[in-house]
Amino acid sequence: MDSLVGDVLNQKGWFIHTIEQGATVFDAIQKMVDLNIGSLVVTDDGGEMVGIMTERDYLTKVALEGRSSKTTFVYEIMTKQVVVIEAGFNMRQCLFLMTEKRCRHLPVVRDGSVQGLISIGDCAREIAHDRDVTVQYFVDFIQRRYPA
Repeated sequence: MDSLVGDVLNQKGWFIHTIEQGATVFDAIQKMVDLNIGSLVVTDDGGEMVGIMTERDYLTKVALEGRSSKTTFVYEIMTKQVVVIEAGFNMRQCLFLMTEKRCRHLPVVRDGSVQGLISIGDCAREIAHDRDVTVQYFVDFIQRRYPA
């Protein structure tokens, strides 16, 4: 759990998937389905982050309200108050923020701009990896300390 966000992104890749705020929700959903992802960073015409659109935004602000994804624009439903982190955060801090702020995706800011994204799935994989490493450490220790 002490792995840093930057280390995870060095393995996963420093990239983000974006959509312009003027795109239709249908286009955004199509892009998320094509990429098999759950969120897109929303950008303005200059490429700056202005929000994030998630599956949850679609479900609560389009599907449940009976709106059409083909006539609703991303800027109408995106989350504008985006919780972000920095590359120096550890995975424990990510999980705390995700739990506290009730979100599943955290854009990673480096040098003043969004450079990557950490998801709840990334956190789960890292936790599982840390547990495996810890177990293997103790198995190795016991086998060397108490030979049969």
